[in-house]
Amino acid sequence: MPIPGHRTEPQALEIIRATTQLHRPTLMHTLAEVPVWHDEHVVLVGDAAHPVGAGQGASMAIEDAVVLARALAETDSTGEGLAEYDRLRRP
Repeated sequence: MPIPGHRTEPQALEIIRATTQLHRPTLMHTLAEVPVWHDEHVVLVGDAAHPVGAGQGASMAIEDAVVLARALAETDSTGEGLAEYDRLRRP
């Protein structure tokens, strides 16, 4: 599904529109809920933070890393950046 406000390549739109069935992987792991995903010197990313299906952990880790880097760059302190990452990524 194209994201409103984001440019999607025409070839990608053709593939999306031609898709008649989606594969939805079965959840392989569940994680206990934790109150925060960060502490003073530790941040959960990828498989450690998200219960994912096979092959999704690396993708989630990359996405987490991008969000974390932006949050740290856009705030005045490490603590604020970690809290912003947590707010944006934890369900």
